[in-house]
Amino acid sequence: MSEMEKLAAKMEQQIIEEKLAAELKEALIKEPIHKWMGALMRLFDDIQFWLQPLAKKGLVEFNRGFVDIDEDVPGGSSIGYKGPILQMGINRRAACIRTQGLYTKGYHGTVEFMAQSKQYLIFRLSDSDTQWFIRNRNEDSSNGVPLNEDSLAQAISHYLDPM
Repeated sequence: MSEMEKLAAKMEQQIIEEKLAAELKEALIKEPIHKWMGALMRLFDDIQFWLQPLAKKGLVEFNRGFVDIDEDVPGGSSIGYKGPILQMGINRRAACIRTQGLYTKGYHGTVEFMAQSKQYLIFRLSDSDTQWFIRNRNEDSSNGVPLNEDSLAQAISHYLDPM
């Protein structure tokens, strides 16, 4: 093998290694987002299930969709994806639960719940798919309470107030 052929082989090997490294980096970025999307879909399913008593009485309407999310990933990369959004009419008033992002400082994923003049943060403190918390967005020092049917009912109870 000539020196030029050896050089060509080394260059080809370098290209292959760089391509594999890029593919691995991309997989390491996409895998947490894939898990995050699964957790979000379960969360939105749970919320709709918890609101079924209102839906059966015509007091809540749902409209699911997706919004564009762009996030900076630890390590200097960024990723764009479609995050779920749940637009609602609760007692004839607008509300919205919207994906905020996985890589939110201090949390392992956040969702915002905007309901009239009230704003809530729904968040995870760990990578758990099922353990979510909710707090008033204006109470920065609050760790919130576990998100469940009762805490969600408490968050939307202000919809009883007259218009």
